[in-house]
Amino acid sequence: MTIDFPIVFDFDGTMIHSNELKEVTYFDVVGDVSAEQIISEIIEMGKVSYWDRYIILQKISATLNLNYKNLVQNYNKLLQSNLIKCEKRKGIDQFLLACTGLKVINSATPSAELKKSVKKIFSRQKFDLIVGDGAARKIKNLEFIIKKLSVAPDSIIVIGDGKDDYDSALHFDCMFFGISGGTLESSNLKLYDSYYDISRAFAAWSRGEIDEIP
Repeated sequence: MTIDFPIVFDFDGTMIHSNELKEVTYFDVVGDVSAEQIISEIIEMGKVSYWDRYIILQKISATLNLNYKNLVQNYNKLLQSNLIKCEKRKGIDQFLLACTGLKVINSATPSAELKKSVKKIFSRQKFDLIVGDGAARKIKNLEFIIKKLSVAPDSIIVIGDGKDDYDSALHFDCMFFGISGGTLESSNLKLYDSYYDISRAFAAWSRGEIDEIP
């Protein structure tokens, strides 16, 4: 099976198993045992409220009276240094080989660090565009991707594990596949555990066996 649609992937948690690492990094970057209970409570609130890393870090910095900008920079730097240790999502390599259309990454990670991680972890894969967060967010990133690559929004497949990924797809009427393990866990969306599952669902849809992707 080949997939000739443009596909926009989230990176952390979607292409690699990094959600546990992201959570641990909140504690490591603060480095204060006495603050662990506070950080734990903020993380749990974030899961229920679909907060991304920047909102969680904002809450931590405000509660602990830390410099937000420094906290974000140190968090992203520490996270990226450890991403190479994370396992890839099951079936991701085979799925990427089946993708004959445009392949794009849209991540909350700053572009410079993101490109380094992608190059190390997916060294044999070629991506048409890699867009990091910077001062933007997923919707703005996707808008940039659509204009940069001159693609029709309704031809795009977005794959992600976060509410921000889903919101970006919804905003531009893109097809969406939700990956398990992220902030979408508390939603009512159908979530897939591996890219093998996504491939099977896409194949069934392509054959007309189902009217739409669940």
